[in-house]
Amino acid sequence: MQPLTYDLPISKGNNRRVVSGWVILGILSLVAAGIFSLLLVLARTPIIQSLVPFVDFFRIALVVHVNLSVLVWLLSITAASWSLSSRFERRLWDRTSFWLAAAGALVMVLAPFVGIRRLTAPKLLVPLLAFSRRFLI
Repeated sequence: MQPLTYDLPISKGNNRRVVSGWVILGILSLVAAGIFSLLLVLARTPIIQSLVPFVDFFRIALVVHVNLSVLVWLLSITAASWSLSSRFERRLWDRTSFWLAAAGALVMVLAPFVGIRRLTAPKLLVPLLAFSRRFLI
């Protein structure tokens, strides 16, 4: 019986750039989640709470904080692992899926500042579909 080896060969070329992009997106999502956690604390501070001009900012910012710190980070690390272990170079697919996921994360970050009245269900489906496109491989 052969011993088990846990070896992940790292391919060269375009896959390294793709992996770097996904890791950077994951790190930026954690940074944005940290900023939203500070905004959450400020939104519950008694003196500052009255200065926040957004309606129901705390609830929306909490959802965005959790989505960025869990969903976007997990997608980014998973996509980086998939890209790292991929033996095929699909440049168009990799770029499209990365930019759609980045655009979806950007919409999540901007959502609390746009206002809840402007975001209806069809408008919220666009970033969700863009963000989940990577899982359609």
